[in-house]
Amino acid sequence: MKKSLLVFAIVIGFVLSLQFFSIAQAVDDTLTMHLTFDEGKGGDAEDHSNFQNDGVLEGAEWVTGKIGKAVSFDGGSYVGVMPGAEVGIGLETTWALWFKPDADGQGGYLAALHGTMTITLSAGLIRAQVWANTVWNTIDTNVSAKGGEWYHVAVTWSAESGEGTIYVDGEEVATAPAAGVAGFKGGRQLAIAANDQLSYPGTGFFTGVIDDFRIYNRALSETEVMGLITALAVSYKAKLAVTWGTIKK
Repeated sequence: MKKSLLVFAIVIGFVLSLQFFSIAQAVDDTLTMHLTFDEGKGGDAEDHSNFQNDGVLEGAEWVTGKIGKAVSFDGGSYVGVMPGAEVGIGLETTWALWFKPDADGQGGYLAALHGTMTITLSAGLIRAQVWANTVWNTIDTNVSAKGGEWYHVAVTWSAESGEGTIYVDGEEVATAPAAGVAGFKGGRQLAIAANDQLSYPGTGFFTGVIDDFRIYNRALSETEVMGLITALAVSYKAKLAVTWGTIKK
């Protein structure tokens, strides 16, 4: 009986490893950072892209997210990443995340990498800045994030179009000129839910929950941005289905 159980456990582990390996191999090469925040424990947030841009929780806590787990921030905590150059803007980029503020009218950074891009709340209004042609190009929206509600925000930028665009819940809400050359400054901290705490300690904190943070080194289309909203649910349910189906077998 013990031998049978051991063989069963080994087979289960082997099958699961193959399943997850095949999923990892299928990751989009243009996805340069993907923090799912589904760990639910510990102090690290694993990057599920083909790169190794893992995050470290600095005072933040694990909570229930949009789907699965997420990270909660208390206005003095954040997730810090020391990213590789692949997350730099280059000729185009997309940043995307889910967030839920604790209260109306908040200020603070949802994500920031100075010399590249920031996504912020200004008195509750969603805005972004793209560093192009050695200046910050600001994209403002009239979308006010309400406390206790989930929002999906994505920001795209393209050197070819010379524009930055903000999508909220899959719909384009603002576009602004952001022409010129954009770059990446190595050695800068990418902070989630705060300003860069290495260069600007104690500033820009967000209070609320953030889930599923992504960076692509291309500008996603509106259809692709809308797809991110359903992709989180689909990938999570698929993971559960694969695990449960394997266990039943």
